Amino acid sequence: AYLSLTATKPLPTTGNPTRYWTTLIQAGELLTTAPNPDIRLRNALTRCRDHATRTTTTP
Repeated sequence: AYLSLTATKPLPTTGNPTRYWTTLIQAGELLTTAPNPDIRLRNALTRCRDHATRTTTTP
């Protein structure tokens, strides 16, 4: 489920992109605390952080 959510984007007219990516970052951080987390989870977490950065720096 996490990987599916990280592959989509919030709806521009109804969603809050900052909250969306922040929530996924928090979930990803929890999921990657397990020993030897799946590389897909770590990659998805990195993408979420990138999206969050772009969301907060876009005028």
